[in-house]
Amino acid sequence: RVQKDEKSVKIIAETIVPVDKAEDTWTASIQFNLEMSRTDKKLLSDLKDVLQKHPGSSRAYIRMQDDEKVETVIELPDDMKLQAGSSLALDVRALLGYNAVSTVCRAVSSSSRNNNGNGNWRNGKFKRS
Repeated sequence: RVQKDEKSVKIIAETIVPVDKAEDTWTASIQFNLEMSRTDKKLLSDLKDVLQKHPGSSRAYIRMQDDEKVETVIELPDDMKLQAGSSLALDVRALLGYNAVSTVCRAVSSSSRNNNGNGNWRNGKFKRS
């Protein structure tokens, strides 16, 4: 929250999260982007093996796109919820390429976002769910 008086402005944090842990802390879901023309049974099997090494609490989706830009989104089952973070991203990117992983972060609680009309709220790097 923000406290403002005649001489100063103070930002008072309820929680401090290191930048390298922000994605782990606020990720609501993870999306894996695949091109249908480059996806086969072996690739999906390899992806499943990678994902099983990162169990957690975030929902996961596979977004497949064909050459005509038609998209199909598949939600993975509850027993395949994942732990977001750099380890998962590195493993998936090694298999699928850099743009294969995106995260959607949950909104910060309203008490943390209350700025009493002072300043601007910006989404930053992450999308809000």
